[in-house]
Amino acid sequence: MGIMNYELRITNYEFYARRVRNSLFAIRNSLFAICYLAAALPLLFAICCSLFAHPAQAQSEEVIAFWESDVPPETGWTVGDPISLRLRVIVPDSFTVSLPALPELWGDFEIRAQAAQASTTDSQGKVNHILDVTAVLWSPGEYETPPTTVTYQDAGGDTHEITPRPLTVSIASVLAEVTPDAEGQIEKQDLKPQAILPRPPVWPWILAGLATLPLLYLAGRWLWQRLPRRKRALHEPEAEPVDERFPEEIAYEKLDTIEALDLPARGEFKQHYILVTECVRAYVEGVYAIPALDSTTYELLGALRRKKLPGDTFAVARDLLNEADLVKFAKFAPSVEAARLSLIQARHFVDITKPDRSEALMNQESRIKSRQITFRDGSD
Repeated sequence: MGIMNYELRITNYEFYARRVRNSLFAIRNSLFAICYLAAALPLLFAICCSLFAHPAQAQSEEVIAFWESDVPPETGWTVGDPISLRLRVIVPDSFTVSLPALPELWGDFEIRAQAAQASTTDSQGKVNHILDVTAVLWSPGEYETPPTTVTYQDAGGDTHEITPRPLTVSIASVLAEVTPDAEGQIEKQDLKPQAILPRPPVWPWILAGLATLPLLYLAGRWLWQRLPRRKRALHEPEAEPVDERFPEEIAYEKLDTIEALDLPARGEFKQHYILVTECVRAYVEGVYAIPALDSTTYELLGALRRKKLPGDTFAVARDLLNEADLVKFAKFAPSVEAARLSLIQARHFVDITKPDRSEALMNQESRIKSRQITFRDGSD
């Protein structure tokens, strides 16, 4: 009985031992699986990244964009100096690039000018797109070009964006550097006193003024005497010679001249009536002291009506002036005979209205004879 119990106990130990061993094998297999998964995950991730990111990476390697600048001067760039920058984008020949347009205030940079150059192709078949930019910085320090985006299209027509590599620009101050002393204090300089310039002698100016006074007096006197005469000679028109003949004599001569022109035969009716009416108006103004040349037809006829002209003189003047107004202002075209008849009407008006000059002629002849007698007496 005791032997059987001992065997059963041994059997139970073996069973527990197998269970423990199976459990250890299971834990070991789980650890191996976890290790395998941990090693496989990065590999799977790398494979996925290589599959999905390969086209973009290839394109990024094909497209290069960066900022560059000219060589700064020996003293470096200072505040307010124009800085020449260039955005260079290098792409394959089959790509299309859209260069950006920078704002006037581009970060700390003030853009003065920007222009795109014509694209060029290098020896490797790459196309260079360049944007020239002139910028100014107004404070000393280190500045980096702000990020901007360049858009391009690949050979397949897909649109992509790239950020150019920035450029660092160093700006120095235009002020002189001040070195602090050992205690870290900066010695402040006072303002310099005003410069004292030597005063020139005064006596040469006094002598020059005294010598100039007589010359100024003579020049002023000469101008005072000459300029007014010359001014009057330039601005005053020359006086026309006065015609001392009687108004009717002048009117007859003008009418003969108008008749000799024979303007109606050439169809110049308006010019013909203008000359005839001006002749009649000048005659009326000389005989009756009426401002006929400056009066309208209505005003002139009213003044002549008050003069109570003899016979049918007023009707002749009225018909002549009214017909002339129709030709001048209403574009009335009379016949050649009617236009020539206006000369007859004008002469008839002068014949009837001319004053009696017999007494005036007698007085003029007596004055001429008296002058001749006086001249003879003086010569004797």
